Amino acid sequence: MNSIIKEYKYLPNIITLFIVFCFFVLGFIYAAYLALTKDNAIVINGIIHLSPFGAKVFYWILTGIFCSFVILIVYGSIVNVMILNRIAITSDGIILPSGCFPPRESLLTFKEIEVLKIRNNKGQVHLSLYANGRWYKIAQCMLPKKSDFDEILSLLKTKLDDE
Repeated sequence: MNSIIKEYKYLPNIITLFIVFCFFVLGFIYAAYLALTKDNAIVINGIIHLSPFGAKVFYWILTGIFCSFVILIVYGSIVNVMILNRIAITSDGIILPSGCFPPRESLLTFKEIEVLKIRNNKGQVHLSLYANGRWYKIAQCMLPKKSDFDEILSLLKTKLDDE
């Protein structure tokens, strides 16, 4: 049995999620309004010319895209509320969330971890672990505090150096 040394919540920022949700809901409402009320042709960037029927189809497609993003955000929020996403350092390895359809956890033993990389892409920092023929990522923004990310990194480095 693996004893858990340290456990961290691994969830998206609620405020950011709410702002993104509001953006897509407003986009859905506006696109649906345009699809229902606009009866004229449109020109997009002077390149694409759409007839009145084409414009209606375009607006309905936009409405569908916005609607699907709203559904994905709601599904993701429900999953995050119902299922505890966590990262846990155990005596033998690390437990990571490794899927969202359906959500599940993977236990990677320290012996299985072949590569450990820190990547910074325009301020978005994440830790990449390569084990069992696939990459696992830990995003710094999904942890409650930046210090949690640094702590996970130091614990992993310590455990991997011991192996």
